[in-house]
Amino acid sequence: MLGLTVIGVFLLATLWEFAVEDALNRLLFDVHAKGIVAERWEFVLTSTGFAAIALIVPALLSLRLVKAESRAKRALAASESKYQALLETTNVIPWEADAVSFQFTYVGPQAEALLGYPLADWYQNDFWSRHIHPDDREATVRSCLEATRLGHDHDFEYRMIAADGRTVWLRDIVTNVKQAGVPRLLRGVMIDINERKRMEAALRLSEGKYRDFAADVAHELRTPLALLRSHLDTLADTETNRSLRRDVDGMSRLVSQLMALTRLDSLAIDALATVDLRQIAVRVAEQLAPIAIRERRSIEITGIRGPVIVPGNADTLEMAVRNLVENAIRYSARNTTVTIGVSEEPAISVIDRGRGIPPENRELIFQRFERADRRRGGAGLGLAIVRRTVEAHGAGIDVADAAGGGTVFTIRFPTAAPAPKAIAS
Repeated sequence: MLGLTVIGVFLLATLWEFAVEDALNRLLFDVHAKGIVAERWEFVLTSTGFAAIALIVPALLSLRLVKAESRAKRALAASESKYQALLETTNVIPWEADAVSFQFTYVGPQAEALLGYPLADWYQNDFWSRHIHPDDREATVRSCLEATRLGHDHDFEYRMIAADGRTVWLRDIVTNVKQAGVPRLLRGVMIDINERKRMEAALRLSEGKYRDFAADVAHELRTPLALLRSHLDTLADTETNRSLRRDVDGMSRLVSQLMALTRLDSLAIDALATVDLRQIAVRVAEQLAPIAIRERRSIEITGIRGPVIVPGNADTLEMAVRNLVENAIRYSARNTTVTIGVSEEPAISVIDRGRGIPPENRELIFQRFERADRRRGGAGLGLAIVRRTVEAHGAGIDVADAAGGGTVFTIRFPTAAPAPKAIAS
């Protein structure tokens, strides 16, 4: 009889636990959302006369929280395991190294598959630096040492020599782990970027062939176009002849722009060369004044009257400003003035009195073969040449509405101008 009583009590307790836990499942949201604590439950239950339940509920609540924490820990462990498995089955080498000695303390197993060296070799002193490609070694090690000393995370690309003599391009993404503000560990991943580098090389080769082809075609067309223009000049001044001359002039301009574009793609600017923006404005105005007068426009120069010196290449900057002024003449209304402004910022601007350019088109017009108004002819290369030239000089160009109508193109140079750079293909 006693045994049956014990069994009955046990069953009732078990059922009671399930019932209370089910109630807790439904009320747990209120517990967390409203900040109800165990003491609150004890007060409510005691006030209704269920003192025994008041002892059980906090215990079950604690049990519930422990179970939830346990499930979260198991999920986190499973996630970390999947992440580790993912890293170790891709062309990514996870690693950890001492921030002082640069000796590896951990290297992922795929390092052996990627570079061919046994994992044990990676833990030798100076293994990493000794196997960097000789052409990259000094700059790569120096860069890593400096970033580590400053406590910065860093990201760089370099080549390593594999065990079989292959060259393998890697991108190394490094996190600097500090203790008390002092770098202690370096953790990172080396990513195999061989395929990307191969595609970049193929793209450069293709672009080089395109530039050579365009330059050859442009060169071959220049002479016959010049001869054709000279023959047209000897003919009677008829409407047909004027139309033919305009067509030949348009083709000649396209050829010149193609040649300029191919030269820009391989242009290297002397870091010591300087340019006077005021002189560029004067030369462009002198060159284009006859064209402006013929088209019933005029050109003026405003702003600083003295020199405004910036680093750069005079010929390419003059060509860029000339393209902007030619566009301004083409798109301005007749009997208006095209303004070339020079400021101490340093900056040079060109203002036309045309219909303006909608904001949504202001980036598009710098793309090759894009034209703001296709009815006015042109190949759509002039502004592409301007953008390439400006970028080569470390400058920027912006487009805005002009006061009273029209458009302002402004080339702005940094006040402390960085060294001009070669334009990458």
